[in-house]
Amino acid sequence: MDKIEIFGSGGHSKVVIDIVEKEARYKIVGLIDLFQPIGKEVLGYEVIGDLQDLIEMNETVLGGIVAMGDNWKRYNTVKKIKNHGDGSRDSLQGA
Repeated sequence: MDKIEIFGSGGHSKVVIDIVEKEARYKIVGLIDLFQPIGKEVLGYEVIGDLQDLIEMNETVLGGIVAMGDNWKRYNTVKKIKNHGDGSRDSLQGA
């Protein structure tokens, strides 16, 4: 099963997590969130860091879903991820 990350840990991420679980196509390795402490749990998944932590992780991940309800924050987050990416995390979806 391919691994993905969820960007965000608020209300919209809960909806996205529910959909990903029901589809059963991907394994969520954790949540990426700048504003929550590492270790905070949302529906059984831990916040594993922020964008900088993501860049430093060696985890092999297919991609991620930017699960933020605010369109402007979602847009800016995708932009930051693409600007810091090395090409290995190009499979991003905005939800």
